[in-house]
Amino acid sequence: MKKVIYGLVFSALIYSQNIFAVDVEDNVKNFLKSKDWVSFAITDDAMGRVVATRAATEDVRKNTTLTLTYPTVKSCGLMPVDLIIKLDAPVANAEHKNIFGSFQIDDHQPIEVKAILQNEEDSQFLFISAEVKDFENRIKNSKSLIANFKGYGVMEFSLLGATQATTNAKNTCKNFS
Repeated sequence: MKKVIYGLVFSALIYSQNIFAVDVEDNVKNFLKSKDWVSFAITDDAMGRVVATRAATEDVRKNTTLTLTYPTVKSCGLMPVDLIIKLDAPVANAEHKNIFGSFQIDDHQPIEVKAILQNEEDSQFLFISAEVKDFENRIKNSKSLIANFKGYGVMEFSLLGATQATTNAKNTCKNFS
């Protein structure tokens, strides 16, 4: 899981606002596993300063990672929730468009979301970024999350360890903001 997260973090950094792409192998610090989740800090190349922290988990079946990012330049506020899908082959054309889908937490009513889908030409990663109001509280003490975006399939994520991983990521971020 650690190797997959590193690769996806690198790709996600390319698209994250105010966070520059870095060599992730050298720039991921404080990697902590919390049940089915991980948290870690991402540092800059030059000074080793923490630029963001993340909490993440995977749907291995769909080759997708769910990430929650807390950039230090944004006072450690949660950025949009990202789904990072690793494709079988690079895409021919870059895309940036709005799509609609849903998140369902446990057996609660699905949350309808508007998201931004983006990818770069010749990239094997597709990003779906969604603003979900009160997301951290919604997943607290929950067991599973199902994400459904037409054309991209149903993705299922364990939420076991999510509360601890997000707490670790936020606390680490606050220590460096």
